[in-house]
Amino acid sequence: MYRELTAKLVTTIRRRVSNWRFLLMMQLKKEYLTDAISSKSFYHVLLKHIENKDFSCIALKEAYETIYGDIFDEPMPENFLMQCYQYTLSKSFPDAVTIGLNFSHKPYELYLLMLRVFCEFQKQSEDETFMSVYPFELLSKNEVLDLEDQSEYKKFSEAFSDQYIYEMMKLNYEVTGHSTIEHILGVHYLALKIARQLKAEGVPIDLGRVSGAAVIGSG
Repeated sequence: MYRELTAKLVTTIRRRVSNWRFLLMMQLKKEYLTDAISSKSFYHVLLKHIENKDFSCIALKEAYETIYGDIFDEPMPENFLMQCYQYTLSKSFPDAVTIGLNFSHKPYELYLLMLRVFCEFQKQSEDETFMSVYPFELLSKNEVLDLEDQSEYKKFSEAFSDQYIYEMMKLNYEVTGHSTIEHILGVHYLALKIARQLKAEGVPIDLGRVSGAAVIGSG
């Protein structure tokens, strides 16, 4: 089971990095990235952590480190996760950044893309963390179509994705020890659950505003 799950995870990452926009930004050939991600070392470190139901940022960093030098021709910085967190923070809260960002952003963009996939798998993992017990999910397509103002929620969801907000919260949890992500996940999950129940009973309620307010208001 764990071997199949790990193979599926690697395949999903390979597919995501094959996106032409991502490859253009990274200025790397598709085969160069996919060959590295397909390495036995990357797979086996991921497998070890998945067997332990460990979907932490640190776990993914250990797997990433096995291929980092092959991709970027340099060793991974010792404070990689801190730099990655600060880089992600700069996308949405630039005034909160506490270190200079005078380093190449490419290694962090690749890590964040892989972390997004890692988080998606964690939500279905039943690892008994807040991330899987109260998984964060945006509104479904049908729910968005039913909104009074679809554009408002689409802007929110696009910003949430483009700025790696979820991944930033998870990095914050591991780098600084603050449990903001658990609080936000719990509030968002409960708020939407109640809102959906009310809507099913005919109460006029805007799920988009509930979702957005639960994230922004509880942060």
